[in-house]
Amino acid sequence: VSRIKVAFPSALAEWVPNADNTAWLRIQDGKVHADSATKEQIRATNVVVLDVKEDRSYADPKYGHIPKAVLIGKGTAWVFTGGKYVDAFWSKSSQTARIILTDASGAAINLAPGNTWVELKPNDPEGKLTIVAGASASATPSASPKK
Repeated sequence: VSRIKVAFPSALAEWVPNADNTAWLRIQDGKVHADSATKEQIRATNVVVLDVKEDRSYADPKYGHIPKAVLIGKGTAWVFTGGKYVDAFWSKSSQTARIILTDASGAAINLAPGNTWVELKPNDPEGKLTIVAGASASATPSASPKK
């Protein structure tokens, strides 16, 4: 994978692998997303994108309807690590339960050691995930991580 793009109604988050594929570097709305304390670009070992429903029932008097991601339930996910990705499913049974990531066969997906960034992609037409293949991408789907 050479680039991940997660489009939201009012923002675009992008992730690109660093030179040795050990981390993903974040770009927000076309600009390097830097840590305010260190001024270094935000990086993550793992990037997990969850396809989530949004509850827009809360109407703020000043800002209008405020979207709230619904994380109790299940949905589609994508797990990116080491310059590759795996199609996945997520589930969360209650507010205090942890998010479980599984592959198509139901086996647990383990993340690589290091930090993880979770992007919550709305599963409506305004939310979109684009995965740009790397130079050595395989056209044949497989159960192993994809390049």
